[in-house]
Amino acid sequence: MNFGIEIPRIENEEMFEKLCLDLVKQTGQYENVNRNGRRGQRQDGVDIFARIKQSSEWIGIQCKVKKNGSIKEEEIKNEIKKAYGFNPNLSHYIFYTTAERDSKIQAYVRSLSDENINKNLFNVDILFWEDIEDLLREDKYNSVHYKYYRDFYTQIEDDGFAFGKLISLNIGHRQLDSVYPLLIGKTYRKDTKKNKNINYWKGVYFIVNFNERTSETFPIPCFPTDLEEVFQFRRDRYIISKFINTIPNIDKFIKSEESNYELLLTDKEYEEFLKLYRGV
Repeated sequence: MNFGIEIPRIENEEMFEKLCLDLVKQTGQYENVNRNGRRGQRQDGVDIFARIKQSSEWIGIQCKVKKNGSIKEEEIKNEIKKAYGFNPNLSHYIFYTTAERDSKIQAYVRSLSDENINKNLFNVDILFWEDIEDLLREDKYNSVHYKYYRDFYTQIEDDGFAFGKLISLNIGHRQLDSVYPLLIGKTYRKDTKKNKNINYWKGVYFIVNFNERTSETFPIPCFPTDLEEVFQFRRDRYIISKFINTIPNIDKFIKSEESNYELLLTDKEYEEFLKLYRGV
């Protein structure tokens, strides 16, 4: 994945530590990947620890947010000293930092690593923000990139024509008996002086039924009659309109990651459905 623009640097320490945790997990090289304790506790220079798969070697990671864009040699040295006390002994120690890549710091870390290796201690490495950016652009880390930057890249209220969420909706009465692959979305973009006819269709919700290859716009709240062009069966229209109306915030729903949903009508709800269509 390469968006072709600079990835915004994270300045929140808690968020950056979570990002580093997800990056380490996503490599697939480690197991027992965890954050070390909590803030305020002694951490021995280690924010994240993990064990290399099929080995007894442990790695420690120190996460450093540097708002001024640089990291100092003394700071690195002090954290390494703390890490000597980590239990069990580490085989690898890595700095993840938002600091800009610095050749002098790289040389300093290499020298410290050589000293440690000569003493049978852990080696040392450092990943600067540019290195983290490179990771986030790799296909392997797409899910991590999306997790932390989806709002930045999807300012759909201003920039996108439409944004939708593909879901699987399993519905029924007493038992789940119908599955619909659906696309639920919203058209966006601010009104413009040009194409005034198109402006009418901006800011509306839409639904696509892939089973029947049909689509329609719908209001909030949604009524079964709003879905007549999309779903063949009355009962299913009734259930799906009810499902839409149970969504507390449909804009957040469209942006969320969950994709599997179900709705089972109670006997009382089914009776209400029958009353609604009795005599029709």
